[in-house]
Amino acid sequence: MRIMAKKILVSNLDPITSEDDLFDMFAEFGEVESAIIRDEPDPDKDTFTGEIVMEFESDAIDAVRELDGEQIDGRWIYVRFLELDKKKEKSLPIDEIEEQASGDTFEVIQKKKKLKG
Repeated sequence: MRIMAKKILVSNLDPITSEDDLFDMFAEFGEVESAIIRDEPDPDKDTFTGEIVMEFESDAIDAVRELDGEQIDGRWIYVRFLELDKKKEKSLPIDEIEEQASGDTFEVIQKKKKLKG
């Protein structure tokens, strides 16, 4: 699996949140390459998901750390990094990104989690 540390998933967005809103929010942390809101809402809820691509990984890490759990347009948002898997794309919280950036393999990180847990 490969972490896309510059590609960020933002979920629980209100339908009134615009791509410009997302762009501006993340631009406070650095250069934003793109900000899009997916056309399809979550099928079980009236929420949307956005994708942000930052130019620099360090800016993306700062943005995720600061914005996860913040409120935008009346909703608490969830901000995660995207991870590419051969089968699917999924999101990761900031602590898993930092652990993987430490240079440990995925298997070593999982063993550490079991020891902690």
